[in-house]
Amino acid sequence: MARPTRYSPQIRALAVARVARIRPGQRSGWQAIKIVAAELGVSAETLRGWVRQAELVRSQDPRRDHVDLTELRRLREENASLRQALDLTLREADAVAVPHQVGSGADGTEGADVSPILRPVLQEAEPVLGDADRQPLAPGEGDRVGFDAVAEDDQAFGLGA
Repeated sequence: MARPTRYSPQIRALAVARVARIRPGQRSGWQAIKIVAAELGVSAETLRGWVRQAELVRSQDPRRDHVDLTELRRLREENASLRQALDLTLREADAVAVPHQVGSGADGTEGADVSPILRPVLQEAEPVLGDADRQPLAPGEGDRVGFDAVAEDDQAFGLGA
């Protein structure tokens, strides 16, 4: 037989709701429980038990599962779209990896139309190149400048072959 209680279920529910409302403004959950317990004149341990019981019941609520599954589905869709965007960005970055081949004439595409997104990247990459006809610097020229240094950096980050 269950032990009789001095507090009605309505009082318990109100106390638990009050703890949930003030918890974000407190340093800890325990601090919020102590404040509400003092306001209601109940033991902090008793109120802590009510809060834990309410959290347990809430975690077993089938409606909560539906909310979680809906959120999980939304996050998976968002993740898939972000992966596609990343893949597209990486493909564009691969086109820029050897800038002397894109619209430089080295591959017969002198003056080719380059994406407006890639144009600033190509312009930033030009100082890495050698003379005016965009030949790579000879090995040993400069301080690790040129395509050899870029290839080594790519290998270090797992980007190159």
